[in-house]
Amino acid sequence: MRSVGKKKIMPAMLILLMAVFLGAGCASKPSAQWGKVLKCGNGGNLFYTSDVTEEEARRLRDYFLKIKTFQDEPPIVQLARKGNVYEVRMVVDKEVIEKELPPEVMGPVEAAGLLAEEVSKEVFNGAKVEWHLCDDKLKTLRIGSY
Repeated sequence: MRSVGKKKIMPAMLILLMAVFLGAGCASKPSAQWGKVLKCGNGGNLFYTSDVTEEEARRLRDYFLKIKTFQDEPPIVQLARKGNVYEVRMVVDKEVIEKELPPEVMGPVEAAGLLAEEVSKEVFNGAKVEWHLCDDKLKTLRIGSY
């Protein structure tokens, strides 16, 4: 079990929390400027920019498939890199981010930070990762980082 201050969350609960907003906002038509695309399971798309290799994008996709991220709603995700920092950009429902939660409940930005930590360790050998919660045009709304 992971803990964030007094808040605790199990990995399965983290995945469940992410599922709340993974597919939200996916009605937007993907843009060619989002990069090359890897198909992921149930219609999900993992875009990757020229700053990352196809191998890095495949490792992230494989991790998502391992934790069953792409099973329900088809999310839109982009992998980019700015210097030494990997950016995982995910389309989310803006309402989910803005929703007030009780203090004992982990919010989406905290969950994104935990996912950034997991992806850092599991996919990118400890490199810094930022998890961007984005609108349907991949404009960053909030960032969870590790």
